Amino acid sequence: MEEMAVLATLGGFLIVVFLILIALYLVDAIARYKYLKVRSYQNPWMGFIPIANIYACVEATYGPVNYINLYGWRAPSTLIKLWGIVTYVLSIVCNQIPYIGGVLSLLVTIINIAVLVQIFRDMMERLDDPQTLGFAVLANIISIIASIKLLTTAGSRVAGSQNWQADPRVLESQKVIDGPLSFMNGSNGGAQAGYTYTAPEAPEAPVAPEAPAAPAQNSTTDDTNQNQQ
Repeated sequence: MEEMAVLATLGGFLIVVFLILIALYLVDAIARYKYLKVRSYQNPWMGFIPIANIYACVEATYGPVNYINLYGWRAPSTLIKLWGIVTYVLSIVCNQIPYIGGVLSLLVTIINIAVLVQIFRDMMERLDDPQTLGFAVLANIISIIASIKLLTTAGSRVAGSQNWQADPRVLESQKVIDGPLSFMNGSNGGAQAGYTYTAPEAPEAPVAPEAPAAPAQNSTTDDTNQNQQ
């Protein structure tokens, strides 16, 4: 009887954990779905699919670019779009390495949080709700905070009000050329990633047309007098 009671308690606990995980998943999925709808993304249903939701949100946030500025590093956009797969593979590889595998796994976790922090901040900036670095770090350590914040903000925006392929606004993260990872470009301050941001040039002042020169009256008078003579 005691064994049955223990199994029943364990089963109830697992059911509660499972329901909590389902709730967390739905909050995050609905938030990403609403965000993709606001950005007029062609496949907003990708917000409900793990790994694919990161791909869709990155593409909808940064637009059709080949590179994304990641803390000064001109990172290929495909790498950031497939970040979910990259971190999963790196975690498996690190766990197979003896002695230093735990340290490498921790390093991968830190890098993963750093990348997700920038993506989250840029997504919120697209929704005209920029977040501080401190809040973004906390929100990505406790992921439900990021999901709830994205859900409430995206839910208050009109679906289809933005065009992810032709958004003229340049994200703050994409204006920065130098950064802690700029050395990975081969030079400190290499070509800017993603968007090509240049300050708008002041329009040239229109040049007023020159007035035609007035005929010299004295010369005309003298010529007339000479002809009369």
